Amino acid sequence: MWKENLSRTQLQIELVTRDREAHTVTTRLRAKKTNFDELPEPIEVKTTFSADAIALQTVATEDTDRAVEETLSAHDRVLAAIRALGEAGPNAIHEACGGTLSKGTVKNEVTKLRSSGVVEDTGEIEPGGGKVVRIADLGRHRHRTFKGDDDDDDSSQPANTNTVAGLFADPPEWLATQLEVYRENPKKHIGPLCAAVATVVLGDGLRGDEVREEVEKILEDDGQA
Repeated sequence: MWKENLSRTQLQIELVTRDREAHTVTTRLRAKKTNFDELPEPIEVKTTFSADAIALQTVATEDTDRAVEETLSAHDRVLAAIRALGEAGPNAIHEACGGTLSKGTVKNEVTKLRSSGVVEDTGEIEPGGGKVVRIADLGRHRHRTFKGDDDDDDSSQPANTNTVAGLFADPPEWLATQLEVYRENPKKHIGPLCAAVATVVLGDGLRGDEVREEVEKILEDDGQA
C-alpha cells in the first residue's frame, strides 16, 4: 500500500482478447492514479508479435465496453450504451452500463442528451414505462452560424456534413450545444466531441481519432481551443 501512495502514476493493464493464430494480444490500459492531471480515458492497445518485431497499435474501444467502464463519466457511458444498443430505454441502458449507474442517473443523462439534441425519442415505450431513444438524425436539425449568431435561419437546406470543415462551417444546434460543453473542460470533452463529429462525417463514432486533428485545428483557428 505504501508503494501505491508514493507513486505518482498507476496504470492497470487488463487482457481484452488474445488471438494465438494471428499472434496478437489486445490489452486495455486504465489509469488508476495520476498526480499531474485528471485521469485520462482508458485506451486499448493491440500488440502483434512476429519474428522481426513487436508492433503496438491503439484500437478503438467498443461502445459495449465503454458503457461499463467505470472510469468514464456517466454522460459518456450512457451515450456509449445508446450507440451500442441502437434504440433503448432507461432500463436497457441501465443494464448495458452493468448496473453500476443508478436508474435515476441514467434518466438524468438521457434527459440532458435529449435536450442537447444528441438523442431523440423513437415514440416507443419500453417495458416499465421508459421512453425509448436513439441517436438523433443530426443532419436534419436546423442550423445556425458557428460564431454564435442567434438570428434564426429557417432554411431547410442541410449543411455539408461530408467533411469536418463543412460541418463546422454551418454547425447544427447539437454541435453548438456540444461546443458549449467542450469549452467548460476542453481536455475532458474533446473525445466525446470528436466522436460526435465522426458519427456525422464518417458514420462511425468509434473513429473519433481520425477527425481529432482537424477538429482541434478548427477550434484553435477560431480561438476556442
